[in-house]
Amino acid sequence: MIAELPTSSRLKALRLASRTLYFWTLKNADPKGKMEFATPIGSSMNYDCCYDAFDRYRELINLHDFDILQDQVFSVDFSCKFGPIRYRGLPNVREVFESAWSKLQDELYIMLNPRWRVVRSSVAVVEFDYHWSGTDRDGKIQTGGGQGLNVFENRGSGVRLLFEKLVF
Repeated sequence: MIAELPTSSRLKALRLASRTLYFWTLKNADPKGKMEFATPIGSSMNYDCCYDAFDRYRELINLHDFDILQDQVFSVDFSCKFGPIRYRGLPNVREVFESAWSKLQDELYIMLNPRWRVVRSSVAVVEFDYHWSGTDRDGKIQTGGGQGLNVFENRGSGVRLLFEKLVF
């Protein structure tokens, strides 16, 4: 049925389905059952727990605004590994994020099925499944996904994302 719709309508239907699944997962998979965020987007925040930091990242990533991620989610030492390539330093990470967003300007990225492997006062590790979809420059819908791993740290000033690894 979705395949019969025009490209823009297909994308809207896929995004709606993805968002519905995302919020259903938040409600049903999160041990705290929490879906709302107390801090408005655009304000700086330190997180009291890894669950809140992960939920906030899942929400803010789809704004496609690196400054907000840097201000509210990432550690000053954040690095990431996408496939075989590791990016260190916020300027390098910014470049790879913004490059991806420019190729799929309406990309929707969702992280599902969080599996918390380590939760301590100073560090937390979560594995998850991820899916993305968006329209490329030629108007074609692109989709993909894989497995991810996030490492959060608490240096006393709040919980921040230290490292992210995505396997395609």
